[in-house]
Amino acid sequence: MKFVVSLLKLDAIYKNSWLAKKNDGRMTLFFLQIDSNSLFSIAQSLLNSCNMLIALLNNSIGRLYMKGFITELHTFPPIPIIQRYLSGEKWILEMNETYNKGSFRNRYHLSGPQGLTPLSIPLKKGKNNQQPIAEVEISYDEDWPRRHSKTIQSCYGKSPFFEEYFTDLKSLFFKDVQYLKEFNISALKLVLAFLGIQEWPQLSTCYLSKIDYEKTGIVDCRDFYRPKTIDQLPIKNCLYNQVFEPANGFISNLSVLDIIFCLGPEARLKLVREG
Repeated sequence: MKFVVSLLKLDAIYKNSWLAKKNDGRMTLFFLQIDSNSLFSIAQSLLNSCNMLIALLNNSIGRLYMKGFITELHTFPPIPIIQRYLSGEKWILEMNETYNKGSFRNRYHLSGPQGLTPLSIPLKKGKNNQQPIAEVEISYDEDWPRRHSKTIQSCYGKSPFFEEYFTDLKSLFFKDVQYLKEFNISALKLVLAFLGIQEWPQLSTCYLSKIDYEKTGIVDCRDFYRPKTIDQLPIKNCLYNQVFEPANGFISNLSVLDIIFCLGPEARLKLVREG
């Protein structure tokens, strides 16, 4: 059997390396001699590339056999939801529901200097509860866009990737969006773009009951992930280094914004690996 090992390109890391060729008529080998530090760097790069490829292949294969789950439309969704989506399950967003209070529909959790930092988008006064989600309006009686942007700056100003994402996030707050549904869609699009996710979740076209969804293999997760009970759910935590972890310990089930500011481009791979 004839084996050929070829090296087509040498980068700057190989400047002090040399090549030798041995040919005994059956085998052609190229030998590369490099120092140990360079060898470690090459091996680490190859390992990272292989891990990314394996994770993406598993994700693609999983979608061939996926069932799916449905949730309400959240403001900057909690990490477990994005983690579940990246595991290969089809994600359906409920577009035809009525608004329920005390949910992540207009709330999200961050990690700040004092620990868990909840933020909420104020809504116009009225009977928001049980109102069609498409009709729920955002209130600007208070300057919440400035408060939210300042809070995020306080929470993540020292994070590794703050400068990379904050400008786009801040501009979203100051667009004076009228409806909560519209804001949440824009927020989700921004988050998915930060994570490099091009595939958009499926939008529901009509309201179906839990039984109807279960008949098609879709798990009903509407109002399953809620601010007061999310930490009690049997969810596998995605562990990573948080900004205030040395002072406050690790805080689980935060908004996906937390892992984005902390890990940047590596956030998606981390979520896929631990999904």
